[in-house]
Amino acid sequence: MADWTIKAGDTGPIYEDRITLEDGTVPNLTGATIAFTMRSYAAAAALTLTGTATITDTATGDVQFAPSLADTTGRAGQYMALWRVTLADASTMSFPTRGYLSVTIEENLITAGQQLVSLPEAKEYLGINSGDRAHDARLARYIRAALPTVENICGPIIPKVYDEWHRGGGPTIQIRRRPSSTYGTTPVLGFEGVVDVDGDDVTLGVSEYIGSTLHPLTVVASPSLGSTYSCMTDALGTITRRSGGGGVTVFAHDVHVVYQAGQSSIPANVTEGTLELLRANWHTTRPTGVGRMSPADDLDTATPLHFYVPRKVAEMLAPSRRAPSIA
Repeated sequence: MADWTIKAGDTGPIYEDRITLEDGTVPNLTGATIAFTMRSYAAAAALTLTGTATITDTATGDVQFAPSLADTTGRAGQYMALWRVTLADASTMSFPTRGYLSVTIEENLITAGQQLVSLPEAKEYLGINSGDRAHDARLARYIRAALPTVENICGPIIPKVYDEWHRGGGPTIQIRRRPSSTYGTTPVLGFEGVVDVDGDDVTLGVSEYIGSTLHPLTVVASPSLGSTYSCMTDALGTITRRSGGGGVTVFAHDVHVVYQAGQSSIPANVTEGTLELLRANWHTTRPTGVGRMSPADDLDTATPLHFYVPRKVAEMLAPSRRAPSIA
């Protein structure tokens, strides 16, 4: 359990703590100043915090940190933290004197992106009571981690915008992230229009460099509509360079493609496969006697696992497996 938990984009609750030396005594804080430091161990540097750290009682060692809006916005995750005290004689000390504080910034559900399964679905599948919120942040991290693994097998599921560069020299190019044709859903594949990405408008399209000039290509519906700067696309994500009079020509130089790909809805087998993937990874991290799986449980011990995907999960996802792209 984290020492301090706050939602992304919130300025409360204020974190209140009491700093002491290892023997439990309070250092002399008269005339001292204090700063609060947070850092993810996976980050190259500590966060830049603009909130206010205060010594509220020098006699008891009570301190507090009031975060600013910028301190938590867009920073969902797990962090280490400590108090950095500069004493009256200019010497410095860090508290706790041994180890670190633990801070969790949770997603606020307002700006969090779409995932393959919801947290309540995951808790129900894992047999965790809906009122037990002790593991919510960790489970949310598992759910986010499952998305790229599942999409590596199935291709794009959650509609997203991809930005790619391709080499010219031929009449066609093949996008790298095309959605598969899955029973019960309709692939989303778009090369035109404007879509919203995290509150910003992104323009989809195909452009080609000719010399040092980037020319937008008009996406046409049939060869008869072709022009000097035009192309056609198909459901497989193949882009064909068209010319006037319905002809086919080559992409002369580098091609820039911005497109949206995914599924109109999440296939049922992908939902179940994702939940099973979460179960396999969740239970293998549990203490012995609290759900730890043995090697024989649902794993193909004769075949090395790819990433951390059990055979049962791979079988569930197989109907939605993406076809390989041809460069």
